[in-house]
Amino acid sequence: MKEIVSLAGELYPSSKVIISTPTPRADNESFNMKGQLISVLLKQEYFDTEEVYLCDHSNLANKGRAVPRFLCENDKYHLSDEGVNVFAANIRDIVDEALDLPKRRPFYNSNVNLNNGSRGGYRGRGGYRGRGGYRSRGGYRGRGHNNYNNYQSRGRGYG
Repeated sequence: MKEIVSLAGELYPSSKVIISTPTPRADNESFNMKGQLISVLLKQEYFDTEEVYLCDHSNLANKGRAVPRFLCENDKYHLSDEGVNVFAANIRDIVDEALDLPKRRPFYNSNVNLNNGSRGGYRGRGGYRGRGGYRSRGGYRGRGHNNYNNYQSRGRGYG
């Protein structure tokens, strides 16, 4: 890799090099770990190099494991359509950075949910039902009003 970057710098001194890190995969844990290791080594190698930009695809994974909806269900290696969208946005963002263009608002931001459809745990005052506005069922009711026990007695626990 160093030779390619060096040669590109010699042939095109005013150019910038973009290196894409490996995408996560779910078909083979060993291959996925090797891809993560390659990413870390590339980040370490080119950390202070001004003409080299790394396109990091870690947003296709969660805690080191590939997010299933970003991979094809058949082989768990190739990117799904949604994964390709995120991949392309990553490349577009790093190209914009390398060319010193203004940041774009990512279109996929509202669609990416690393919890795979789960809304997750605590979401503000409204407990598990949402934000807890004045019309919410069983949301925040104010000081001294504890309806947790009321939910439990009616079979509407927080589960």
